[in-house]
Amino acid sequence: ILSEFIEEKCMLYATVGNTALYQAFSAWSAANGGRPRSHRWLTRALTDRGYKQDPNRSAGRRWLGLSLREQPSPGASRADRSTFY
Repeated sequence: ILSEFIEEKCMLYATVGNTALYQAFSAWSAANGGRPRSHRWLTRALTDRGYKQDPNRSAGRRWLGLSLREQPSPGASRADRSTFY
C-alpha cells in the first residue's frame, strides 16, 4: 500500500514535513480502503525503503527525497507547509 501511495501522491525530490506526509498517507489510505496505520508504522516503512529524515530539525521533522504532489492546507504548521526546498 505504501508503494502505491508514493507513486500516486508523492514526487521523489525535495522534502516533506513528517506530519504532512502522515496526514496525506492516512487520508489516502482511508479513501482507498486501507486499514489505519500509525505514524510509527509509516516512519518504519519509509526507513526500511531507504528514505531518510533530515538530521537538521530546525524546520521540524522532514523526509528527504520525498515531497507531496499537493501542498498541505494553509493551517498546517510551518514545517509541514515547507514541502519544497
